[in-house]
Order: sequence, then C-alpha cells, then structure tokens
Amino acid sequence: MNITELIKIMPKEYEKACYENKAITRKRIIKSPKELLILVIFYLFDNHSLIDVCQFALMRNIGKISDVAFMERFIKCKDWIKWLKEKITPNEIINYKKPLELEPYNVIAVDASDITQKGAVKKLWHLHYAIDLFTLNCHQFKITEQSTGETLKNFEINEKDLIIGDRAYASLSGIEYCLDNGGNFILRIKNKAFNLYDENKEKIILTDWLKKIKKDVSELTVYIKGSKNNYIKARICAVKKTKEEIIIEEKRLKRNDVRRQIKTSEETKFSHNYIFVITSLPETISAEKILEFYRL
Repeated sequence: MNITELIKIMPKEYEKACYENKAITRKRIIKSPKELLILVIFYLFDNHSLIDVCQFALMRNIGKISDVAFMERFIKCKDWIKWLKEKITPNEIINYKKPLELEPYNVIAVDASDITQKGAVKKLWHLHYAIDLFTLNCHQFKITEQSTGETLKNFEINEKDLIIGDRAYASLSGIEYCLDNGGNFILRIKNKAFNLYDENKEKIILTDWLKKIKKDVSELTVYIKGSKNNYIKARICAVKKTKEEIIIEEKRLKRNDVRRQIKTSEETKFSHNYIFVITSLPETISAEKILEFYRL
C-alpha cells in the first residue's frame, strides 16, 4: 500500500484533528495536514532517515525543511498520531466494548521480545513493551541489555492500572512493586513460583487444590508472604483445560524436554493441565470474569 492509498483510508476528520492536537500551529514550510501526514508516513515506513524525509519533501514540492525542523514537528504529532491510529483500528477491535467491570481500570498487557541489532557484530537487546488493550496504543516501552529479564519493575505502574502478563511476570518482587504503586494485576503463575498460604498461614500445595477442580472454574483465596514479613492477600482462579488442549500441551512439553535435554517433573506436567492465574482484583469480579480478562 503506497502513501496515496493510505491517505484515502484516513478518517474524514483527520485534518481538523491535526489542528486540535496541535500537530500544526503555524503554517510555514508544511502548510497543510495532508502534507504533514505524507511526511510522517514516509518517515515511519521502511526505516527512512531524517535526511531522506528532507529530500522527499523537496521531491513532493512540499518545501525545503531541515532534519531538525522536521523532528521538532514530528514530536508535536504524538497526540495526532495516536488519534489516527485509534480511528483506523479494525472494526472488530473498535466494536469490542470494554467490559463494565474494567471501566475503572487502565488495562495494560505487558510482554517482551528480542531485538537483533543490525551490523557486522550482531547484538541482542530486550524490548519490554506495554500496550493499552482497548485503544491498542503503546503505553510504555523500554530497551535493555539482554541480561535484563521480564519483570513488572521494568514499567512505571500507576494507580488504577491493571497489568496483565504471562508467567514470567508473576514474581513476588514484581507483585509487591505493582501493589506498592497502586496497581492491580492478573498474572499467569508458575507452579511453585513462590509459597502460598491459607488464612491460618498454613502452606498450600497448589497441585493438591488443582486436583479438586473438575469442569467448573474455581478460585482460592491465598496469602503471599512479602519481603517485609507481611502477608499479601490474593486470589488464584483456575480451570481445567479441555482434552484437546491437554494433548497439545503434553506434546509441547515433550518437545521442550528433548530440546533442552531435561525431564519435566510429573507435578509440573500435571499443573500444565490447568490454566491458573493470580489476581489482586476484588471478589466482586468472578473467577470466570478474571480468566476471561486474562484471555484478552
């Protein structure tokens, strides 16, 4: 798809929004939202440099603009670009309404990926990424050395943030960090990630509880011993996988055993027959809803 075709699918109000979001405040070299949008699209596609943008502006008869001047203008486009992205998001996302129970929260999904630096000497980096699930806007990102692992501490968490993440993020330190900053969480949890206790501070064996689950979604109130010897109240929500899902998971574990030259314990294999998450959300939100939200 070329630039002309992209311009055609822009919402009708994109020019008005350009001025409202202060992407253009004074008309000098770039005189219209369309001209600015053409340069922004060119810059964002195919790793074009700022110098490339300057040359492209001359070729399109937009005018002579320096790389510094364009970068200053591009920075001012932040809110406008967010507006554009939300308006051209596919209909199946736009039409998915935020569940009523999640209205008080900023629902943020977190994950990480490897980045390979180009060049003769390739270097690996870690990209830590947080996305707002209902606008699909980038919430935060951070690039670190490969040695920096996946943890909630990589992100700034604020009050009313609801963080959703996989097993890598369900650590005691990450959970404490989230709660200390006023956030909430729904996290997939590993078997034996940390010790769990009941209200009498007796240790809970998670697999013993999982064995009691048949078909229905179940939940268990647990307490986690914090770093300051305090106890953090949370909920484990779980459901048994279907037979088809269990067969697929068994095959995956066998492949991992062969690839990594290890033998997965029977207890761990058993725990993989279930989907279970830990959450700080109140009991007014059912376990079924918690698992539904995790699937988002």
